[in-house]
Amino acid sequence: ILALLIQIYGVFGIFDALQNVLAGVLRGCGKSGLSSRTYFACFYGMMLPGAAVAASRSRSAEGVWLVIGCGLAITTTIFGVLVSHQRFQQLSSEMTRRMDKEKSAALLQQG
Repeated sequence: ILALLIQIYGVFGIFDALQNVLAGVLRGCGKSGLSSRTYFACFYGMMLPGAAVAASRSRSAEGVWLVIGCGLAITTTIFGVLVSHQRFQQLSSEMTRRMDKEKSAALLQQG
């Protein structure tokens, strides 16, 4: 059974890594609330109940891992869509203005 679980993780581990990176991109864009709500909905609304059902029906870790893996794939897809809709040029301009404003304020305090 261990060999099968490693194979399952070998496929879905890619989604696990990707969803973490994409969530980090959203947090870097200042959208940590959106990232947190997405995690919450996917993990507690889909993966946890699905894993509980799989565990009660199949009585094996294989079903639980498949449900979690599918949930990771769905979460990755949602994060990918959210990241693709970010306006990076606008976010960059806002951040530059904010940094210039903070730099000016710091110089005034020193002077």
